[in-house]
Amino acid sequence: MILLTGFEKFGKNSRNLSQDVVNNFPQILNNREFKKLILPVDWDASLKKYRTILNSLKKELELVILTGIHSSKKFHLELYAWNFRFGRDENHKYKFGIVKFGEPLRIKSKFNVNALSYYFKLKNQILISGTPNFYLCNYIYFWALLLSKDKYPVAFLHIPKKENLNNCVEIIEKTSLLLIERI
Repeated sequence: MILLTGFEKFGKNSRNLSQDVVNNFPQILNNREFKKLILPVDWDASLKKYRTILNSLKKELELVILTGIHSSKKFHLELYAWNFRFGRDENHKYKFGIVKFGEPLRIKSKFNVNALSYYFKLKNQILISGTPNFYLCNYIYFWALLLSKDKYPVAFLHIPKKENLNNCVEIIEKTSLLLIERI
């Protein structure tokens, strides 16, 4: 089973494309079942909801693909999650500082990024990024990598917030298939 997540709308955004992508993503792709989850834009509630879904899964998790939006014009596959958070969520809770004390400054994705980078450069669609910012995308990515305990890989893909929905779903499908090949 593969877990695919997105976020609810937030701030001045009338929608969140990552939520739309998750809602429009197929339940089954290449004979793999996808469990879909929309996370709230809330420091505490997003982590609680993520942990709850992990604990409720009846099948073994093969892969987690997290998605969120950003202002770039390209998709970004995030290489690292950083042990730092910054910002105010939708419930006006402001966070600044370490995500979890006693953990490393950053955690690297388990995927062979060089191989993925080569593929994506050829396609000119997705860039490899080392800076997922320090807001909720990075926060959930950091926790997802910690909670995976190296049992399954975790990937985070930032989606351009002004991208066409159908194109996003298609690129996430292709990326998912590529990531599945690498597990």
